[in-house]
Amino acid sequence: MSVIKKGRIEFIDLAKGVCILLIIMGHCGINVDYPGLTVMRTPLYLTLSGLFFKDYGRFYNFFIKKCNRLLFPFLFFYLASYSVFYLANAFFPGLIVSDAKGISDVFTQNQYFNGPIWFLLDVFWSNMLFYLIYTNLNKELFRGIAVFLCGLIGVALYKREIFLPCFLDCAFLWATILLLWIHAQEKQHTVPVGIRQVQHFHSIVAFWNGLHHRH
Repeated sequence: MSVIKKGRIEFIDLAKGVCILLIIMGHCGINVDYPGLTVMRTPLYLTLSGLFFKDYGRFYNFFIKKCNRLLFPFLFFYLASYSVFYLANAFFPGLIVSDAKGISDVFTQNQYFNGPIWFLLDVFWSNMLFYLIYTNLNKELFRGIAVFLCGLIGVALYKREIFLPCFLDCAFLWATILLLWIHAQEKQHTVPVGIRQVQHFHSIVAFWNGLHHRH
């Protein structure tokens, strides 16, 4: 099997697909919680995705790209799922058992009717946050300090049970992963990406996820 096909690295796409399936299965109540799996699945997906982070030249281009790939799909599936939620409750009261309250859930709680789509919103805000850090701080040391502080803020928000709407609280944590993405790009200019680098980076982000474990 070819490792690189049409500009994409097949084993990375495959690993990302497995991670997505594991996240969805977890939110659907399917027992896939083997030792370490819950801590592994989300950071691994983010680490692999971010190895190909691009700033697209300026913020407007970056914003439009992320809206098309993350925010607009989130809005589509969010609105579609709540249409089903309201229709089901109107015609079949009591059929749906869910922690969801209504379409305003995105502003009031972190429990959505279509649970797995939190991931799209979380990654969108993480990208926005890190882009501001990445483009305004030129030295890697300063970027590292900034995203480390973001990670501490994310952990503190969770530990103190401080809610921010639209999964903004989680975005502070995932900004730490984005720094690892950039570091991997700058140190590894050829593909395929060294598996040892991925393992080292994933160990760090899994540690952060363990501190901030929510999903």
